[in-house]
Amino acid sequence: MQSGEFPRIKGLVWWGDKSGDYEGYPSSPALLTGFKQAFVQPFFGAKAQFSGDCRPLVPEHATVRKRTLMWSTVPNAAAYEVWRAGRRVTVTTATSLRVAKSGLYRVRGVNLVGLGPFTSAR
Repeated sequence: MQSGEFPRIKGLVWWGDKSGDYEGYPSSPALLTGFKQAFVQPFFGAKAQFSGDCRPLVPEHATVRKRTLMWSTVPNAAAYEVWRAGRRVTVTTATSLRVAKSGLYRVRGVNLVGLGPFTSAR
C-alpha cells in the first residue's frame, strides 16, 4: 500500500489489542518478524478523521405515480423515513413505497449520524 504498487487497495483494517502480541498470526519466525516490521511503521498508524457533515443528502426525483412513491438512492443513507401530514408513515430501506392515499409525502435519508433533509412529492 505504501509503495503505491497496488492502487486498487484503498484501506487496510487490523484488529488487535494494545499489547502488541502478534503470536499465532504469521506461522513462521521470519514471517512474524516481517509482519511486525511492516506494521509498526507510522504509515499504518493513522487515526480515522472525519470532516464535514456525514448525514444523508436530500433524496432527489421524488414522485408519486399510480399510487407508488419513488425517490432516488442516497449513497450514505441506511434507510428512509416517509412522512405524510406531519406523521411518519414508515421507515424503509427501499426507494419506493405503495401509498394508499394521495397527498404530499416527504422523504428523508437516515443513518447512524443523523437525519437528512426532506424532499417532497405529491
